[in-house]
Amino acid sequence: KVRGARAKIKDSLFGANSLPFDTKPSEENLKEYADTMEAILTYQLEEENWNATLGTGIDSICVYGTGFMFGPFVKSKSHTTVEAETGVKAIVKRAMGRPGIRETKVQYDCPYYEHAPTMDVYPDPEAENELDGRGIYWASRKEPSFLKSLKGQDGYSDEAIDRAMTQTVPGTTSEGSDRERDTRMNLYRYTKEGRVWFVRYFGLVRKRELDQWKKTSIQGAPSDSRDDEMVEAIVILAGGYVIKAEENPYKDQRRPVRRCVYEAVEHEMWGVGVAKNNDPNQRVINAAFRLFIEGKAYALLKMCSIDRSKFEVSEDFKFFPGKRFMMRPGLTVDERKEALIWHDTQDVTQGWESVIELS
Repeated sequence: KVRGARAKIKDSLFGANSLPFDTKPSEENLKEYADTMEAILTYQLEEENWNATLGTGIDSICVYGTGFMFGPFVKSKSHTTVEAETGVKAIVKRAMGRPGIRETKVQYDCPYYEHAPTMDVYPDPEAENELDGRGIYWASRKEPSFLKSLKGQDGYSDEAIDRAMTQTVPGTTSEGSDRERDTRMNLYRYTKEGRVWFVRYFGLVRKRELDQWKKTSIQGAPSDSRDDEMVEAIVILAGGYVIKAEENPYKDQRRPVRRCVYEAVEHEMWGVGVAKNNDPNQRVINAAFRLFIEGKAYALLKMCSIDRSKFEVSEDFKFFPGKRFMMRPGLTVDERKEALIWHDTQDVTQGWESVIELS
């Protein structure tokens, strides 16, 4: 059922592997510009592998009822074009047997979205949607090599990244109970496989704390006296340490998170998925199918009455193909007929077939 729903949704959205949008100019003389804008949007979506990203999101809403997409984020990409050279240099190159071509490499910012597994997203439990409440966490386990790749990037603290990869947080040592240590390990470091908790937070923080982190982690960062003011921020933690923190750079302070539900329930954060929706019917089907098999077994595997006094003491009455029953010698024909009497059981499975079809 989940796979069937997923296939129908994907087919309705992305039939023939095409994007579900079109551009329509407000005036006919702007059609060329509208078509160009559509080509740019299509190219950007293809660059971020939109099909696979949204496909996993559809899987989430069908299974769990709720899917999360985070973004748009921006990453730097390059595009190389090859074209024929013109002018004197091109003529000289061709005369020397060399191709008169040149490559042009362009660096550009590419927007993209990321799908977050539903079980890895932790919104404010009191909020009714992802944009309300204190904020929303997105946690995942990353290899140390991923953290190393963040060093030197804009806004990240190299010192905090080094601490996240090399140090433990107080309380994760052998001190204290095993239960306490295991609980803290869930938050700070997943040492069993060498992976580190990489947590992204989108929501409200105190301006004072944000400025303090900038002051201690990024030299020369300005400080602010607004102590208890709450601001929308994006905070990234690794191994229990904050490695990046900044005020929300998005327009209107909008959080970069998108939530989609299969079946929305009013005033609830989480939706209802195909699996949960079909749970009552599936239980009926399972019970009816068991009774259907049981009814067929009674009807096809006949029961019998046995008079043990008519058989040898060594007879075990086990049934199998080619079975020979050992009756006592000297029995009459009628006694032999009455020694083993078979009973027919009525086949009532037709009614269960109707229940299964209805469910």
